[in-house]
Amino acid sequence: MAGEDRRRHGRAAWIGTALGTLLVAWVATAGSWDLLRWEPLSDFYDAQAAAWLDGRWDIGIDTLGVESFFRFDEEVAALVERGWPIDDDPLVADEILRSQPAYMYQGPVPALLRVPTAALAPDLSGRLTTLSILAATLLAGWTSGRILWEARRRLRPDVEVGRGEQIGVAAWCALVTGGSSLVYLAAKPWVYHEALVWGVALCLASLLAMVRYVDAPTTRRVVVLGLLVTACLSTRASIGLGPLLGVAVLGARELVAVARRRADGRDVWPPITRAAGLAGVGVAALGTYAAVSYVKFRTLFSVPFETQLHTIIDPTRQEFLAENGGFFSLRFIPTTLLQYFRPDAFRPTSLLPWIDFAPAPGPILLDARFDVFDRTSSVPSALPAFVLLGVLALVALGRGRIEWSALRAFRVPLVAAAGSGLAVLAFGYIANRYVADFMPLVIVAAAIGVQALLAWRPSRPWIHRTAVSVVVLAGVFGAWLNVSHGVLAQRLYGLTTDEERTAAFIATQSRVESLLGGEELPSRVQRGEQLPTGSPGDLFVLGSCDALYLHDGNPPNTIRRHSWIPVERTERAGRYELAIRFDALRPGTSSPIVSGEDGDSSALLVVEATDDGHVVVEYSGAGLPRRSAPIEVDPGHTYDAVLVADPRLSEVSLTLDGRLVFEGHLAYDGPLTFGRDVVGGADVATFAGSIERRPGTRAELCADLLERAG
Repeated sequence: MAGEDRRRHGRAAWIGTALGTLLVAWVATAGSWDLLRWEPLSDFYDAQAAAWLDGRWDIGIDTLGVESFFRFDEEVAALVERGWPIDDDPLVADEILRSQPAYMYQGPVPALLRVPTAALAPDLSGRLTTLSILAATLLAGWTSGRILWEARRRLRPDVEVGRGEQIGVAAWCALVTGGSSLVYLAAKPWVYHEALVWGVALCLASLLAMVRYVDAPTTRRVVVLGLLVTACLSTRASIGLGPLLGVAVLGARELVAVARRRADGRDVWPPITRAAGLAGVGVAALGTYAAVSYVKFRTLFSVPFETQLHTIIDPTRQEFLAENGGFFSLRFIPTTLLQYFRPDAFRPTSLLPWIDFAPAPGPILLDARFDVFDRTSSVPSALPAFVLLGVLALVALGRGRIEWSALRAFRVPLVAAAGSGLAVLAFGYIANRYVADFMPLVIVAAAIGVQALLAWRPSRPWIHRTAVSVVVLAGVFGAWLNVSHGVLAQRLYGLTTDEERTAAFIATQSRVESLLGGEELPSRVQRGEQLPTGSPGDLFVLGSCDALYLHDGNPPNTIRRHSWIPVERTERAGRYELAIRFDALRPGTSSPIVSGEDGDSSALLVVEATDDGHVVVEYSGAGLPRRSAPIEVDPGHTYDAVLVADPRLSEVSLTLDGRLVFEGHLAYDGPLTFGRDVVGGADVATFAGSIERRPGTRAELCADLLERAG
């Protein structure tokens, strides 16, 4: 019967995992189900795989941007050491930085999955992150189901898996995948989030392998454990430290066993063999991590943040590092502990989805200075059902309702899971994504709590029903919070928000609020000709609905110069929808896309052919001159293009067929001419190809909000 129970349990786990992952896919694609949509900050692993195929590790500044970690030659290192003012001549700075090898700090394992597509389908670069996140989510769901089974096998081995328990198992796996921090991470398919989802999945797989190894320490199981721990550490080091700690504890236990056996006169060879195998796991994991780090940074275990482009160009980051001596400090721990474990890290609102992040930054203790204190939830707020079940496990153990001896195989994995969250506590950057670092601990503890709850038979049955109901409600609340936070981060907050998605979401909020008789959105609307300072959540109408902007509450910095994000922009505000066809250009020849001149101020955006058949886009004029990375274009193909020239946000950008190919800083606020050079800076006077203006945004949301505001 045990085999049939295992199959029933496994089927339920897969059903729950699939359902939860479907929700993750819906959130990740913003309801479009376009799993291959290009997203910003999502092509690092593709570029790493392509670099390996070229026999190198460096990726280059063109892909990594401010996330570039350089290994400078002596001449450039001296420039940086002297405080190189790269804004004095940005084009020269770009040329110098492009000559230096630049590396990403993320681990290499997810890039290994990209090698086949980098070789066979390079056009998919930047379009695979959502699929990768979904694959990792499936792995996390499956391993959490197996961990639940391992806990059941030890605490309730004689109980048949019935229909009710199957529903519970499916709900468990659905909650792990579609109701946890994983759904928030998927909402913005960035490289940082991809690394975290894979880190969580591989950590859970490592903990499962650890449980199975303790049960039967065979050669096969130690090899599997070694591969998983190595992969986890080389995906996301902070979370991988937990499984590595677990291996160290297991090894120490074997050494203690050696001493005891020697004292008793027994054979010491079995624990010595096991200790050697575990030592091999540790050496493999640490050695792989150190080798990759040395190849990239010439350091073994540290990330040189002082050579990151973000640090080089941002005085605020430089001051933060100088004050704290780096990104890690014990001084951060009181604040991070408070933030990540406070129970009230959310805020009810009157607008869909009726729950938001708590205001950021939260309370800061010991006057610690953080690099970033972003909108952040907490473990009890985002994972309440798992926390309650974990507490129930502790209570059951404390009262003797669970025999600690029955959980022998879970002791070290629990220690390892706790170790996975330690690094972010001493890290000077607080963000909602780091809540996921604590998921392995609460999942393993909650798996024990589930069995304690199912085995509990109080004298009054209503007490048990109430406890189950509370856990279910906590799970529903956690899912609601995580989906809501994911949608809000995707549509309203932070970098890389999509203008059309933002407008559609606020329009939905407005319709729902209007149906319910609310008036909060109209009360936030301001009007004028210049962007005001504003407050988080404010909506600003430029002119006669020339544009609508949202204040997202994020403070401006060197990289992001405004707290306002665009919601709707018409051509009067500088957003143009175009059809662009590129014809062949002679290498080294520049052709004007758009130009403008107004008194002493000018702007010129050109495309220039390179020797290898690519093109680069270059901006010159008021603002910061900048060249793009080489772009592969298809001569004769008509691209759906969006050109933005918005001086209010200091933004000039070009998007071709949904892919952002150029972004820079603009300070020109005058008339523009398409396809012709009125400045005199291009090699040819007219565009080599065709540019057709298409109807732009009609600002319907702006008009609706003004009508509601009266």
